[in-house]
Amino acid sequence: MAESNGNNRRDVILDAAIDILVHEGHSQLSMDKVAKKLGISKGNITYHFPNKKVFIQNIFARLMQESQTDRETVRDPYITSLEERLRLKLEREFEILLQPRHDTRVWETLAYSTHDKTVGEAFEELFGWHIDEFIEAIAPLRPDLEKQELRDLALFVVSIPRGLLVFIGSARHCERRKELCALAVKQILDMVKTWPPGQEKDAQEEG
Repeated sequence: MAESNGNNRRDVILDAAIDILVHEGHSQLSMDKVAKKLGISKGNITYHFPNKKVFIQNIFARLMQESQTDRETVRDPYITSLEERLRLKLEREFEILLQPRHDTRVWETLAYSTHDKTVGEAFEELFGWHIDEFIEAIAPLRPDLEKQELRDLALFVVSIPRGLLVFIGSARHCERRKELCALAVKQILDMVKTWPPGQEKDAQEEG
């Protein structure tokens, strides 16, 4: 029971930290700020997270866990089409990225990662996980591609939704946002199906 209560307190602290990160920005994220928000002493936080590095590591481990949970798709046994499975995965990706909380969280994490090595490593790990996830989805559709070619293609697939949303802006500024995302899903599927094999080899020969 005591261990359960301790885990609950850790969760409350991490929730408060993420709330500050999302709503006030990475520059406002500190143990003192979290303690003030929760009405507790800083010692209550250092009891669970002995120093800032451990605290930051746990915050971004939680963010990574949330991101992975968000992207877990139900494996419907009735959906046998590999292309349909990838399409649903892409639609889910855009759906997540369209959420204001997720959008803010990503950019604040990226901003933080530029001057904090620990956060930078966590961000790279999360991005790498997304790439591996899409490699798994794409590989059955494109058995003709080499391992590096699959990774290159997956990198494009993961990057396109994020780049697109930067340019089309938030929902209040772009009424056609969902329509453009649907068009992007179609274009990404076409790209996956037509990505020419041998590009890596051709590039090496040209170099």
